[in-house]
Amino acid sequence: MGFTTLIYDGYYHGYYSTCKLQNSQTAAIFFFKHQLSRGIEYRIAFAISNKRKYIQQWIEGKRDILTDKVTGKGDLEGLLWAKNQMIEFEQFICGKHGYGRETTICVNWTDNRRRNVYEHYLTRIGYVMGFRNGNKCLFKKVREESD
Repeated sequence: MGFTTLIYDGYYHGYYSTCKLQNSQTAAIFFFKHQLSRGIEYRIAFAISNKRKYIQQWIEGKRDILTDKVTGKGDLEGLLWAKNQMIEFEQFICGKHGYGRETTICVNWTDNRRRNVYEHYLTRIGYVMGFRNGNKCLFKKVREESD
C-alpha cells in the first residue's frame, strides 16, 4: 500500500497510511518522526474512525481523538492491518535513512487493556517493553547505530 509523507503546517512530521475497513470505518496509522541525539525515533499513533474527516481533523489538531466516543464496532481487522503496516514500515524506513543512525519504532497506549493486547502481539515481532525518554512503551530498534 505504501506510506504518505505527513506534512502539517508546511513541516514534515513523518508518515501515515489509511485503510477503509469492511465495516466502513477508516483505520489510520501514523509514524511521527522525532530526531534524538542517539538517532531517529518513530512514535506510532493508531486510530479507527467512523469518518475519514475525523482522522484529518485529528492530524490538524482540530479534534481530540482520545475524547471521541468509542463505538465498539470494530473487530480485529483494524489491529491486524496496523500490525502489518508496522512490519511494512520497518522495511520502508530501513531504506530511507543512511547507515550509522539508530532507528527505533515506539508504541504507547491509552489504557491497560490496549497495553496488554499490544504487548501480547507485538512482542512476537520483536518489540520489547521498556522506557524511552522517560515513558514506558513497547519499542523495537530496526537499525542499530554503527561506528
